[in-house]
Amino acid sequence: MILESERRPLLAPYGAARLSLAGAQDKLPLFQRDGRWLRPLGGSPTTHILKPSSAGFPDIVANEFLSMRLAGRLGLGVPRVGLAPGDWERFGWRCHGRTRRVRGSR
Repeated sequence: MILESERRPLLAPYGAARLSLAGAQDKLPLFQRDGRWLRPLGGSPTTHILKPSSAGFPDIVANEFLSMRLAGRLGLGVPRVGLAPGDWERFGWRCHGRTRRVRGSR
C-alpha cells in the first residue's frame, strides 16, 4: 500500500475515510497497540502518522524530521518524531502524543 502511494492515495483501498489530518501531503493514520500497527476505523483516534516522500518532494521526510528536531531543541513544543524502519529517504512517522485512557478517567 505505501509503496503504491505514488500512483494512488494511501487510503484509496478503504473507500471514503474520515480524517482530521490537515494538509495536502499523503499520509497514513495508524494506531499502535501492544506493538501492533492497526488502521483506525470510523472515528477511532490515531497514535501515529506515517508520511512517505513523493516524486515531487523527495526530501520531505528528512526535511520534516530535521525541522521538528530543531524546533524541539529550540524549546518549542513538538510531538515526538522519528524515522520509520526501512528506507529512511522514503518513510517518516510522527507521534501525536495521544495516550490511551483507562475507562472512566479524564
